Amino acid sequence: MKELTVIIPFLNEGEEVYNTVKNLRDTASDKINIMLINDASEDGYDYKAVADKFDAAYICHSERKGVAASRDEAVENCPTEFFLLLDGHMRFFQNDWVELIVQELYKDGRALLCCQSISFKKDTDGYDVIETDKVTTYGAYIDLSENGDMRAKWNTKDPNPEENVVDIVCVLGAAYACNKSYWKYLGGLKGLRSYGLDEQLISMKVWMEGGKCKLLKSVGAGHIYRTNFPYKTADIDILYNKFYVAELFLPQPEKYMLFKYWEKQIPVLYRQAISKMVEDRSFIKEQSSYYQTIFNHSIDKFLLANGEIHKYMSNF
Repeated sequence: MKELTVIIPFLNEGEEVYNTVKNLRDTASDKINIMLINDASEDGYDYKAVADKFDAAYICHSERKGVAASRDEAVENCPTEFFLLLDGHMRFFQNDWVELIVQELYKDGRALLCCQSISFKKDTDGYDVIETDKVTTYGAYIDLSENGDMRAKWNTKDPNPEENVVDIVCVLGAAYACNKSYWKYLGGLKGLRSYGLDEQLISMKVWMEGGKCKLLKSVGAGHIYRTNFPYKTADIDILYNKFYVAELFLPQPEKYMLFKYWEKQIPVLYRQAISKMVEDRSFIKEQSSYYQTIFNHSIDKFLLANGEIHKYMSNF
């Protein structure tokens, strides 16, 4: 019986989707379900053929919904209790990753599990090559400094070198496993527009609910980290997402600092994002009210842990 579904939302990824799915079958065979969510790709690649070849479920959007909405849609339709979110350009370099992930998910139904990130690239012959010169990372933290603008940044400090599974502040690296029921209880990524702030939103929810963000060191998820994307991202949506997360969770001083920073940096986009926030005020209030009923902790515990990592990285 399959216990894990791998969910891959993508947009204009082309052959990388084939490479990623082939790798999943090569390393996990038929031990997993695979769901491909085509978020209205326009590159002409035959993604349906990839799904058919590797026995994957396939959802194709006629209009772009964004990565957050695509992930939530797939979780809603996931046939197993456990799922793993991946991007469309990733690899595993071991054959026991399914068992290791499922084993940890069974131990804690309120965990958001992050795989150890491995950076790899294509060599001149088209082979996947791990970039061994990259620094090992242990999850991330959220930069809440004046000009940090809520970016998730890598943490290079091992929280506990003696342990295989360690608590982390924020997930990062695009390989996240969770219990379907817990994800839905948290409201998933509801409210985010198009692209950005997925990791910050879900990590803060887990902390405040009383669950744990964890790093599983024994499972490495290869990721092609890139600066050029095969799709356009709307700056207004990214800015809106920052304001949305801040409005929901940040204390007044941090929230004020963030809003004032962006008002000064990009006043036109700032006003547009604020206008959209005003339009959505009923929805945001509804979400805030729901979180107040399920959260067992204030934001303070998260801010303390986040601040400790931020301080270490600043000194480092």
